[in-house]
Amino acid sequence: YVRAVRRRRVARFEEDLPLTLDLLATLAEAGLGFDAGLDRVLGALTPGRPLAQELGAFQAEVLGGRGRVAALRRLSRRVDVLPFTVFISALVQTEQTGAGVVDVLRRQAEDMRNRRREQATAFAMALPVKLLFPLVICFLPGLFAVTLGPTFYQFFQAADAVLKTGRGTP
Repeated sequence: YVRAVRRRRVARFEEDLPLTLDLLATLAEAGLGFDAGLDRVLGALTPGRPLAQELGAFQAEVLGGRGRVAALRRLSRRVDVLPFTVFISALVQTEQTGAGVVDVLRRQAEDMRNRRREQATAFAMALPVKLLFPLVICFLPGLFAVTLGPTFYQFFQAADAVLKTGRGTP
């Protein structure tokens, strides 16, 4: 049960993360700071989703006086999802070096989109192999029955007629 809940939470995280990164990057390019952009993004996200909850907790920690780097590291440990951890590591490095957040957010959003595209392509490539067994077991017997059924019926009628005529003659 716990594993299934964790899997669902990670899936929801990975669903919401690319859009969130795009929104943050767009808002940062428009001139908003990271905190103001995060506030806007949190207003746009569905409140019950795990990403919104964790980002809200991060924002509360920062507003409570914890340093941004320490709050980001705590967020990364709490979430423990690889793509999100990579994103947090890039943000921490940006924060420590004083580089621009806009470029990092844009690169991370692009990387996340590429990763999802690759996953979708891999899933699409594996689909025919997964469909082969149900196709052979379920679909082909019905196809054979429909196409060969009338032929077998005529064959059995002809064989029955031959056997009946063969019995009637001495």
